Amino acid sequence: MSLESERRYDIDWLRVIVFGVLILYHVGMMYVSWGWHIKSTYILPWLENVMRLSNPWRLPLLFLISGLAMSFVFGKMPLGRLMRLRAVRLMIPLMVGVTVIVPPQIYYQSLARGYIEPGYLSFLGLYFTSNPVLNDVTPTYTHLWFVAYLMIYSVVALPVFLGLRSAWGQGLIKRFSEHTGPASLLVIPAIPIMLLGIFLAPHFPATHDFRNDWFNHTFYFIVFIYGFLLNNQPDLWRAIERVWRAALAIALGAFLIFFTIRNTVGWEVFPAWADQAFWALYYFHIWTWMLAALGLAQRYLNRPSPMLSYLNQGIFPFYILHQTIIIVVGYHLAPLKLGATIEAGLIVVATFGGCYLLYEFAIRRSLILRPLFGLKMRPAS
Repeated sequence: MSLESERRYDIDWLRVIVFGVLILYHVGMMYVSWGWHIKSTYILPWLENVMRLSNPWRLPLLFLISGLAMSFVFGKMPLGRLMRLRAVRLMIPLMVGVTVIVPPQIYYQSLARGYIEPGYLSFLGLYFTSNPVLNDVTPTYTHLWFVAYLMIYSVVALPVFLGLRSAWGQGLIKRFSEHTGPASLLVIPAIPIMLLGIFLAPHFPATHDFRNDWFNHTFYFIVFIYGFLLNNQPDLWRAIERVWRAALAIALGAFLIFFTIRNTVGWEVFPAWADQAFWALYYFHIWTWMLAALGLAQRYLNRPSPMLSYLNQGIFPFYILHQTIIIVVGYHLAPLKLGATIEAGLIVVATFGGCYLLYEFAIRRSLILRPLFGLKMRPAS
């Protein structure tokens, strides 16, 4: 998951920031009308618009960063060793998540919805046999779907990566990089994303169920490849430096358009052709968000710090742990009726504090636990 060589501190910072936003987003899911594992008694309609601000770029940017990270180590070691390392760093945490970290989420979800009576051990018998009483397919990965998708994409993309690293592929990338200015970078990579949004997204809404999530698979796979292409392409990074301000302006302007329509007349008043135009704009502005984030990070965050070194190692274990802590703490706080501000504040503190304590005093220091949470067996000196 982390960048192994040719350190790009801006990308490390961006990875930490996006995962941090993701953790806060999952806290927010308790307080909006959208479906989630458990809900607070306090629903905050205004929060939905705040959370929508991160919806376009949060997950695509993580896949782009992951593709860039893989490009740093691709070719630096034998392919078999690379894939074994990938499996260890992704599949082991996924298995630990499915069997240990995720079950408490489904337990408290089932309690909150009245599917089961209290009793964790009896629940585990239902969880590992996919009992219909839970009204869910179990065992499951819940928030760790990102890890499962990333592992599969890493395997499926191998022929593409090998082709791109061949002499022919490197020549093609070099020609594209040398002839791609800011305007081209703003438009050309967005075209496949826009076409997917218009023609595929309406038929395959996001499910995070690997078997039937074809729009997300195609979309995330494309930006995963985009990330791989960015490595060692100074012309493209110079183009990003020149275009990110315009990309940010477009992204914010498009968001304001969507915000205004959603909160005034609604989408229903527009004819079908206008609906497609809006979706094209929406998926174009996803690409502009990613360009803006890459440009901002390159401009302001490309510097090392001891905090970055610590957070970059810790953020993946934080990601694995955070949703379970949110659900457990949120379930027990909700009946106390503390008020939305106090309740949410306590959940945020408990989530980040719990992740820190578990990481600092257990995971980071244990040769056994480190690989279970995606870390190297021994810490770097």
